[in-house]
Amino acid sequence: MYILRGYSAEGTPVYQNTDRVCHPHHPDLVEEGLAHMSIPARPNDPSEFTSVVTCYDAGRFLGYSALVECEDESLVFYERRGDRAYPSRMTTELPPVPCGKLTTVVRWDGYHWCLTTNWIGEANSCPEPGCAAFNMAEPEEKAEWASFWKTHALVKGYC
Repeated sequence: MYILRGYSAEGTPVYQNTDRVCHPHHPDLVEEGLAHMSIPARPNDPSEFTSVVTCYDAGRFLGYSALVECEDESLVFYERRGDRAYPSRMTTELPPVPCGKLTTVVRWDGYHWCLTTNWIGEANSCPEPGCAAFNMAEPEEKAEWASFWKTHALVKGYC
């Protein structure tokens, strides 16, 4: 089932597919984030698995970014978040970062643009080890992403 979540800057509708996993960390900011995205009515190749990622600077405090640099393994632990099947690298020892940027991700599901996730912070992270995108990636990408997650963590309570 599809639920309309909002519209892109061009007026392209974006839905939430209730049959698929969707992790909007800030549901109250979904419409605002979508309104600042440039999304075509359909991808160039609608059969292709396509995502659009946009980081929008609101120019005001939105909340806290949960992503922090953390190389010290003694400051982290691994814990499953929500319904994810894999653990995330987490910390409670470092503070979240005040932020005015919102990243929103939508994906073409073959029929509609669907909200995948949103978070407060830059679009500078990458898929976590264990998630579907990580598992399907080429070995070079996996190595790069795994390296990123060895030096970053999510602040528990902010993600």
